[in-house]
Amino acid sequence: MLRLAAVLALVGALALAAPAAAQAPGDSIDALTPGRRALSFNLPNGGGVGLGIWRVVAPDRARGFFVNFSGSYGHSSYTDQVGNDNTGNSFRVSVSAGPQFRRYIGRTAPVAPFVQSGLSLGAGYDRMSGRTAGGAEQENHGWSGTAAASLAGGVEWFPLRRVSLAGQTGVNLTGGYGRSGGSVGGVSQGHSASWSVGVSTFVSSLALAIYF
Repeated sequence: MLRLAAVLALVGALALAAPAAAQAPGDSIDALTPGRRALSFNLPNGGGVGLGIWRVVAPDRARGFFVNFSGSYGHSSYTDQVGNDNTGNSFRVSVSAGPQFRRYIGRTAPVAPFVQSGLSLGAGYDRMSGRTAGGAEQENHGWSGTAAASLAGGVEWFPLRRVSLAGQTGVNLTGGYGRSGGSVGGVSQGHSASWSVGVSTFVSSLALAIYF
């Protein structure tokens, strides 16, 4: 939320400082000229940060490629029922990447509505370690892989000639596979595998794009 507020504050400050850089309402959007490219920064719904690049390939179409990354680390300490002090650690990382395709329905400043589709492949790893109530060392770990396709509608707003903010809502189709295992006191507790298929709706956070 703080990062999103910072993005909005930055664009607002630029708009106030350089009003001449904005296009007049009703003009064809200059940034969407075929051949232009854009760097995009967004905050994916699942957390982390997303980076990508767009290329305008036709007056009403653009193609992009995005990489999303998320990572976290946690540490906890607690006292069990018999008074033993225990600690636990958790680590999680995931990455996904894939192409996106955008078709603009209109290109009249300052707003360009669009329909967007995308594909992505992802992988993740997580690990947790600590002690059982009896004091034995325990560890659990797992990895997962995902494949996803999306279809969405959205709007790209150009407060400045070469700067935009975009948001979208749509449907995700996701398939995943994962394996996990663990040990207690150095003794393996075996492994398990699972797979899943799901359909969900989503509302994206805002994405900032800088065209050049």
